[in-house]
Amino acid sequence: MPVFRHAVASFDPTATAVLLWTRLTGATEAEWVLARDEALTAIVASGSAVTGPARDATVVVDVDGLEPGQTWWYRFTALGERSPVGRTRTLPLTGPVDLGLVSCARYSVAPLTVYRALAEWDLRFAAESISTGARAFPLTVLLAFVFVFAGLGVKISV
Repeated sequence: MPVFRHAVASFDPTATAVLLWTRLTGATEAEWVLARDEALTAIVASGSAVTGPARDATVVVDVDGLEPGQTWWYRFTALGERSPVGRTRTLPLTGPVDLGLVSCARYSVAPLTVYRALAEWDLRFAAESISTGARAFPLTVLLAFVFVFAGLGVKISV
């Protein structure tokens, strides 16, 4: 079974910090890196974290001392397996923050197209901000449960 079957996430950004999250399957320790680039070659922070049943096998890392208004990439490693690479951002010190907000989804009715649309909006906005020199900073906030109905039972996943 894959160690990172729940993938990765980041949340609760400030101007100088972000929280990184994953849930491990079959492991109790993970190493993590945070970098300036998607290839994870310009590493600015790294460490290890321990988890267990009392934490539901989840790992939450508080990465502090970061530059405001920047994009960062991160990854976890456990038992020789690498997680997907995640992308996160620190908040700007000043200026507006745009929020994309979604809630619960029923996959059988709406197969998560809104999440794709928010991701594309974020990329378009970032490209426009770079080309125009705009100071606005996009942030997508996802607060969601995905409900998958199978027969009479209901499966809830995060």
